[in-house]
Amino acid sequence: MKTARIILVIILFVSIGTILLGGFLQLVPNIRLAKVKRDRLPIGPLTKDVFGKNTIHITQIVKGKKSAIRSVTMLKSLLYFQNHLNSASQECLRVEPFETSPCFTELHPAQNPIHVHFITEYDLWPVLKSKLGNCSLPYLECSFYNLAEYQSFAERIPNTNHAGAAGIAKLWVPYILPHWVIRTIFVDTDTLWNENVETLWKIFDNFTSTQMLGIAWEQQSQDAHCRRSSETSLPVTGVNSGLVLMHLSRMRVANWGLITEQHIVSFLAVRKHLSQADQDIYNSVLALKPEWLYSLPCEWNVQVYSPVAVQCCPVIWPDRRPKITHECSDVKQTSTRSYGFLRIAHYNTDNKPEDTGWNNAPPYNPLPSGSALTNDGLRARFFDVYARFRKIPMDCFV
Repeated sequence: MKTARIILVIILFVSIGTILLGGFLQLVPNIRLAKVKRDRLPIGPLTKDVFGKNTIHITQIVKGKKSAIRSVTMLKSLLYFQNHLNSASQECLRVEPFETSPCFTELHPAQNPIHVHFITEYDLWPVLKSKLGNCSLPYLECSFYNLAEYQSFAERIPNTNHAGAAGIAKLWVPYILPHWVIRTIFVDTDTLWNENVETLWKIFDNFTSTQMLGIAWEQQSQDAHCRRSSETSLPVTGVNSGLVLMHLSRMRVANWGLITEQHIVSFLAVRKHLSQADQDIYNSVLALKPEWLYSLPCEWNVQVYSPVAVQCCPVIWPDRRPKITHECSDVKQTSTRSYGFLRIAHYNTDNKPEDTGWNNAPPYNPLPSGSALTNDGLRARFFDVYARFRKIPMDCFV
C-alpha cells in the first residue's frame, strides 16, 4: 500500500511537471517570433558590429521613465571613467564630479567603442535617444529591442520580485541580442561605475573553457563565505544578477534557453513562484553547473540593500578622477588595509534615487581615511555621486 502511494505521488509529480513544461515549450516560439519581429523594427539592432573587436557591449533592461533616467546616469559614469568628459570646456569643468588629487601617478585610461543594447518599452526608444544626444558620439552605438515582445512571455511565470516580469526577461538576453554579439556585460540601471569598463571587460579573458557567466556573490553576512570570491562552491545565498558577464556564444551552444525553462518548471513545482526573478534561476542552474561560473570580486557589485551587506564587502569610495589610480585616491595608503576599492555600486533596494529625493538628500560626510563605508555611508555616497553625474549634460562628453 505504501509503495503504491509513493508510485502515485511520483506519477502525479511527473504529470504536473510535464504539463508545466509543455506549457512553457508552447511559449518558446513566442521568443523566436519576437526575435523576427524585432529584426523588422525600423530602429532595431544593427546587422553587424560597426566598431569591431575592441567594442564593449553593454546590455540593459529599461522599464519606465525613471529607469531610463537611471540608465542614462549610469552611462554617464561609465563614459566618465573612460575619460570622455570634455576638459577643454569651462562649462563642463564646472560639473566635473570629483576634486583633484595630490597624487602624481597618472593612468592613461583606455577608450573603447561602446555599444549599448537597450531592451526597453517602445515608447522609451525616442526618450533614451534624446537624452543620449541621439547616440551621436563617435564611439557610442545604441540598439533598441522591444521589451513588450519578451515581457508578455515572462508575465506568465509567477514572480513576486519587485522587478516584475522585466527581471525574468534578463534570462533571454542570449536570444534577444543578435547572433554576432559574442559577449556582453549585463548591468542593472540602478548602478554607478567607479572604474574603467575595459578593466571589467578584460575579465572575459580569464574565463576557463567552461565558464560562461561572471557574477559576484549575493552580499549577506550570515553566509560565512560571502567575502571569499575565490571560493569555487556556490554560497548559501548564491549570486546577485545585477551585474553579469555573459559569454553569449557559449550560452547559446549550451542551449541556455531550454535549460532555464526546465529550471523554471522545477522551481515552480516546489515553490510555486519566483521571489528573486532571474536570480532564482541563475542560482538554480549554477548549483548544478558550477563550472559555468566565474566568481567576480565583490567590488564589482557592491550592494546597498542589506544593513549588513558591507560586512561581506568592506570598501571605500573616495573622489577619484579617471587618470588617478585607486591607491592614489586612498589618502591613508596603508599596505595592511582591510577594505577594497568600490568599482561598481548597486543600489538594489525597492526605492531608487528618484523615489527618495536624490536632489534633496542630506550632504555626504566622508569617513576618516582608512575607514570602510558603513551601509548608511554607502547609501549616502551613492546619492552624492549619483547627483553629481545626473547634473552633467550629455554634450559634455566628447
